[in-house]
Amino acid sequence: FIFNKPIFAKRIRIAMNTPLQQEAFAIDFVRFYEKRTTMLIRNQNFTPGTQLCMLVNSANPKENDRVEFMDCTKCIQIGDNRELWVSYTDRTIRHLKSSLCLGFDNKFDVVLRKCIESDPVYRIFVNADSTLSFQSEKDRIISMKTDKELGINYVNKMTDITATSTADNVLY
Repeated sequence: FIFNKPIFAKRIRIAMNTPLQQEAFAIDFVRFYEKRTTMLIRNQNFTPGTQLCMLVNSANPKENDRVEFMDCTKCIQIGDNRELWVSYTDRTIRHLKSSLCLGFDNKFDVVLRKCIESDPVYRIFVNADSTLSFQSEKDRIISMKTDKELGINYVNKMTDITATSTADNVLY
């Protein structure tokens, strides 16, 4: 068969009605497409007049980095896309810069986790009230804690930065 238009399918099964004389056949050309949406995850219902965006407070995100909420205008001012996320068709949400999945740790804090392509553990489930939860933990919605301030390493345009000749031996 020759298909003149694209076919959109999750699985393709080839069934032979008549046996082949050569016991082989060829597929000339296959292209796979995956729609990925880049997005900003925000909460506008928490504080009236303030939009809080989900971000990773690090220029070089790594596994187990905490995911936090911050004022969206401050996030965008940083200008390095740490507030952008990508929604994959396997129902995972991944950080744009690091490609790590939105996941949780043993204390159920939202952190970045490694994504396993063949079996994504951290699938996102959208509840009836538009809240998000993880498919494996549907009774726990993704929410923000209000008792914490910004992380100690948050840097904005008002931060004093000094240089020193002394090396910092602490591993962060």
